[in-house]
Amino acid sequence: MRYIEKALPIEALNILALREGNSKRPIYRMHKWWARRLGSVFRMLILAAFASADSDADELWDRFYHGDRATLWGKNDGSGVDGRVILDPFMGGGTTLVEALRLGGKVVGVDINPVAWFITKKEVEPVDLAALDRAFARLEATVGVEIRRLYQTTCVNGHQAEIMYAFWIKTIPCAKCGTEIELWPTAWIARRKEREFVVCPRCHLIFDVVPHSRTVVCPECHLAFDPARGVSGRGKYTCPHCGHVETVLAGVKRLGGPLPVTMYGLEYYCPTCDRRGYKRADERDLALLAQAEERFEREKEGLPFPRQAIPTAGRSDP
Repeated sequence: MRYIEKALPIEALNILALREGNSKRPIYRMHKWWARRLGSVFRMLILAAFASADSDADELWDRFYHGDRATLWGKNDGSGVDGRVILDPFMGGGTTLVEALRLGGKVVGVDINPVAWFITKKEVEPVDLAALDRAFARLEATVGVEIRRLYQTTCVNGHQAEIMYAFWIKTIPCAKCGTEIELWPTAWIARRKEREFVVCPRCHLIFDVVPHSRTVVCPECHLAFDPARGVSGRGKYTCPHCGHVETVLAGVKRLGGPLPVTMYGLEYYCPTCDRRGYKRADERDLALLAQAEERFEREKEGLPFPRQAIPTAGRSDP
């Protein structure tokens, strides 16, 4: 009988999971992968799956934090467990393999998706760190200069700042009256204990409000609105002008392709103010976006990105 069949330190593990969820480990940010699980959770699951049921909880946590000081399964008790191998036949982004290897385990990973295989291979194979640093420095000094220029903005206090995230909203013409509608599910941008940030659905001004406000008034265009109520949700939208209701999927089919999007706001970091902030996208920001779009259209035929159709035969999700 193994420890995982008896117990799992859920409460203590949950604290670590929350922290990791807010600040993921660099190795798992090498490349995006769907539904990537938290390393701390898988680390404990692996340990508990191999530890005997009578293991001491303190010993389990010691191996959790210092996996390099012992084998994955603790002291060799003569049962031959040191020869065990962990198989993940659907490894995806490789969380199981990475955590097991960090604990000194032996692993085999399999996935039908070649991207998953490539991501995981690069996560676990040996690397020359000095060569990697030189490669990053070379990128930073060349293409990094060009890219960074497109991520410059002005903070709300007028200082030069760096764009961290861009906020986008999908739009659709109403099937009945033709009015262009921005599909806001809510007006919240960020919600924190001390204050919340909302976007005005009319003029796109981003401003802070008292937490849990039911009605707010835009300080610029004076629109009064409830941040919790938008025009879209549960796959449908309601036209705020004529009241017509349509599913978003029906709108996509009607337009014959993906819905257009508008960049309405930015989150930035200002080194002068030494803080993060939010702002409405201004003329300079939109001009930089237009430059990037124009350059992509001009050069895209020479860029190395996939163009072939994704095979759908035999898939459950065509």
